[in-house]
Amino acid sequence: MLTVLLTGGIATGKSTITKYFLEHHICCIDADLIAREQLDALKPQLAKWLGQKIILPDGSIDRAVVRQLIFSDNRKRLKLEKWLHPLIYREMQRRAQAVKSPYLIYIVPLFTQEACPLTYTRILKVICDPALQLKRLYNRYPHQKTLIPRILRYQTASSITNADDLIYNDGNIKSLNNTLDTLHRLYLKLAKSSILL
Repeated sequence: MLTVLLTGGIATGKSTITKYFLEHHICCIDADLIAREQLDALKPQLAKWLGQKIILPDGSIDRAVVRQLIFSDNRKRLKLEKWLHPLIYREMQRRAQAVKSPYLIYIVPLFTQEACPLTYTRILKVICDPALQLKRLYNRYPHQKTLIPRILRYQTASSITNADDLIYNDGNIKSLNNTLDTLHRLYLKLAKSSILL
């Protein structure tokens, strides 16, 4: 099966791109969504490690507090990744076994070729103007503005430099959709060719 790995930094437009593919009946397996599920499953361990302050009154995890703790301490971030990443990738591989769409999209924001065990055919990377990215982040996390530079530095260090397909997302939805239309047609063609082979 043709498998496209969609990657890109935070607030570059991956969610909008994912929505496009879903609307065109393409299966998308999102590492971030699975990470949230796995965090919930690890709640007892996380509370013991990071303290009860990460638990909200309703019993759910306060992701803002976890984000603050993790990105303020590189050792904590690395430890959490060591716990989470194998669980995330294993679940992504499990879900891929049931895919019925013409091709598959993996969404992996913090992708490094050396550390990723997923099997994929192509890499699709989305980027945007750094000023626009910052604006989106400040709007998304108005109460965590001091964390944003740390998150961006980490993501820049973790990102790939090469890709088969590249999208520059400047916020023009019409232009983005035109680009995605072209890629979708290409991926359908490649998927059909791989089936014939």
